[in-house]
Amino acid sequence: SFPTRLSSDLFPSHDIVPSFLQKLFDETSIEANWEEIMRKPIAARTQQVYAKNQKLYLKIDSAPLKKELIMAKQKMIELINKHAGKMLIEEVVFL
Repeated sequence: SFPTRLSSDLFPSHDIVPSFLQKLFDETSIEANWEEIMRKPIAARTQQVYAKNQKLYLKIDSAPLKKELIMAKQKMIELINKHAGKMLIEEVVFL
């Protein structure tokens, strides 16, 4: 006889996929909304931006701007988290 229902052993936790997808969505939303979050002058000087495991990775093409942003890391974290409406980023890493 073939089972008509999926066993809970095959899919032990229904929360894993939605939380994983939500995390991925949140991380990519930072990239997608970077100009809106940080405004055009900073976004124009950003060569690379991505988030992973509550860290934001940035590559800035202007040394003076990079230095300024390094000093304003906490403010950037606050802006990003405020825009997201939740705690997404805890650390900023410059590449």
